[in-house]
Parts: sequence; structure tokens; C-alpha cells
Amino acid sequence: MIQPLEGEVLEPNVATTIAEYSKTAVALSMLQQKYKGVKYDVSTGIGMKSAITARAELRSLRVGLEKYRKELNEDDRQRVSNRNTEAKRLTAIIEEYEVPFDNDIKAEEEKKEKERQDKIETERIRVEMLQSNIQKIRDLPMSMTGKTSTEISTMLDYVRTLVITDAYQELQLAAQNAREMAMQSLTELFQSTIAREQEATRLAEERKELDRLRAEQDQRNKDAEDKRLADEATARTEKTRVDGIQAEINILRTRHLDAVGLGSKALEELIASYKDDDIDNAVFQEFTDEAFQLNQAGISMLTKFHAAAVDREDREAKLKADQEAHDARVKKDTEEREAREREAGIDQDRIDQEARDLKAEEDRKKIEDAEKQAKIDADAREEAEAARKIAARKLKLSEAKRESAEAALGEIFMLASDGQTKPVDTALATLEQIATIAEANLPAKVPNEPSVKNNRRKKDKVNLEKTGKGE
Repeated sequence: MIQPLEGEVLEPNVATTIAEYSKTAVALSMLQQKYKGVKYDVSTGIGMKSAITARAELRSLRVGLEKYRKELNEDDRQRVSNRNTEAKRLTAIIEEYEVPFDNDIKAEEEKKEKERQDKIETERIRVEMLQSNIQKIRDLPMSMTGKTSTEISTMLDYVRTLVITDAYQELQLAAQNAREMAMQSLTELFQSTIAREQEATRLAEERKELDRLRAEQDQRNKDAEDKRLADEATARTEKTRVDGIQAEINILRTRHLDAVGLGSKALEELIASYKDDDIDNAVFQEFTDEAFQLNQAGISMLTKFHAAAVDREDREAKLKADQEAHDARVKKDTEEREAREREAGIDQDRIDQEARDLKAEEDRKKIEDAEKQAKIDADAREEAEAARKIAARKLKLSEAKRESAEAALGEIFMLASDGQTKPVDTALATLEQIATIAEANLPAKVPNEPSVKNNRRKKDKVNLEKTGKGE
């Protein structure tokens, strides 16, 4: 442990309230002044040695402090143990004289307290018994709640004959008051019960009459419900019929879209099958005219598809012929060039240059062919998009179809009236809706054509499969 020099007085930088630790505080102050802010370079031999020395000094001070603390604690524990032992010995001597007196005093106090509690308990039991009897009298009206008027009358007679003797002692007046209140309550209960029983009789008769009227009403409700269910069944049957026809109509409306991209031969066969298709009045019923129009529209679209396909196939055939002619010319030129070069012994540099020129020409030709094919593909996509827009327009017109021209006209008037108070953009949308409804409900004249057997969906499917394989 570091000690101050003889005659030197140090003021510790580290304060302590424990006097025994004052020397340690002084030593710690010295080490604090010595090592505060110090950092050794332990990567060098001198730095490592200095760091080890500093750690040893600080560890010595810490270990010494811990040892001194344990010594002080051991001395304190011994002094506390000696005091406790001596106090217990003296207490035992005192209790030898104190306990006899304390026992006698407590025994006498307990005896007197027991006698007092016995008297209190006896009085409590007597008063509680009297109060219980009085409470039984008070509870008599409550016990008759819900009883018949005959039973209440019997209890009222019993209370009238009840005699309150002096056995109730100081509670005799309370018992008499309880009897009078019980008689009054039972009398009121008897009167209210009589009235309740009479009212119950009247209500029973009314309930019987209500049950009869309710049974009659239930029968009427049942009849009305049966009629409603029958009407709903009829409506469901009608809806199923109309939905079935509409499903057929939707097939006619969109089936030509499956033909987008087919070849001209396949389209010719499909057009022929459409013309042979059966628009049977027995199948389409009131929707026969619409079905015929949709079939004709499908034939018209297929005809446009056919014209586009013929044009596309002509362009593809021409492109293929041009490519074959080009390849033949290139092959012929190459063979002739190679023959001339073998005969003339042309140098290698000129041969390489001509080969590069030929390769550039072939690359240019490929780019031109790719551009032509892209143009053909773009035209096909434009045709498909035009067909989709036409189908969407027809579907929109179908949705705007109303039950009658009068209903459509009424809706148009209503929209026109509402549109006058709307903003410009909303008014424009309303005008577009009015135009759609008007167009969808315009009368159309369609020539009558003979009906054939109705097998559109199966026939279309077979034709598409056949033409798809053929293509």
C-alpha cells in the first residue's frame, strides 16, 4: 500500500465517511494523481512494463482494502454477538420474577371478562329471540305474496286472533305494532288479489278470443305465403328460361372473337357454318330477332377477318417468295464469285472484304424482313382490337336494352331532366348514356330467313378445333 512521506500531509481527492478507510482514500488520491489521464503504449516493451506496474499498484490497493473490510466486519460481528448473549441472560433472570405476577393478573382479568361476556350473550339471545318472533309477524304478508285470495283470507283470520302477551317484555309494543301492520298489509293484499283474480279471468277470456283471431290470421298469412312462394317459383322458372336464352345470345355476341388470328381457309369454313346455323324461334322465342342480328353481325365480322387474313397471307407469301429468291441469288452469287476467285487467284484481302459486304447485305435484308413481319403482326393486333371494341360496343348496347320503347323514352326524359342540374363533365356522361339507350332501343328491320337445327356451340367448337388443326 502507498504511504505518504514522513511529515507530509495529503488532502485526499477521494472523500470517505468511514474513518477506518481514510488511509485508503489518501493512497487512492495519490494513485489518482499519478495515473489520471495516463495511457501507456502496450505495443512497446517499456509501455507494457509501465502498464503492468500501474495495474499491480492499483490491484494491491484494492486487495488490501477488501482484506481490511473483512477484518473490520469480523470484529463488529463478535461485539454484536456478545451484546445479544448478555441481554438474553439478563432477560431470563428478570422473567423469573415478572412472569408469576403477570400470570395471576391475566387469569383474574380473563375470569371477569368471561362473566361479562356470558351476561351479554344471554341478553343478546333473549332479545334476538323476541325480535325473531316479531319479525315472523312482520313477514307474514310477504309469505302470502302470490297466494290465492282464499289462502290470504285464512291468514288474515289467524292474525286477528293472535294475542300479544307480556312475554315480549320491553318489546311488547313493537310486537303489537307488527301485528297491526301485518293485518293492514294482509287486508290490502287480499283486496288487490281479489281484483287481480277478476282481471285474470277477464284476460283469460280475451286471450282465448285473441288466440282464435290469431289462428285465423295465421291461416290467411299461410295462404298468402303459399301464393308468394308459388309466384316466386314461377318467376324463377321464367328467369331460368330468360337466362338460358341470354346465355345463347351471349354466345352469338362473342363467339366470332375466338376466330381472331385464323387463316383464310378456316375462316371460310367458319363463315359457312355461321350461315348454316339455326336461329330457331322455338329456342330464342322473343329474342329471335336479336339472335338473328347477332348471327349476321358475326358473319360480317368473320368476313372482315377473312379479308384481313387473305391480305396477311398474300403479304406473307410474297415475303416468303422474296426471301427464297434472295437466298437463291446470294447462293448463286457466292458460287460464281468463288469460282472466279479460284480461277483468277484473287488475293485473300479482297475475298475477305467481299465476304463482309455480303454479310452486311444479308443483315440488312434480315432487318427489312423483321420490319415487314412486325408490320404484319401490328396489323393483326389492330384487327383484333377493332373486333374487341365492336363486341364491347354491342355488349354495352345489349345492357342498355329496355323492355319497351316507352320505358326507354321515359328513362331518357328522366336522365335529360337530371342532367340540366349537373356539372359539365357529369352532363356529358349523361348525354352519352342517353345516346346509348336511344341507339339500343331503335327499331330494326331484319329480313326473315328459314330456321335450321340449333347446334351453334357444338358446331363452333368442332369447327374451331378442325380449323385450328388445319392451320
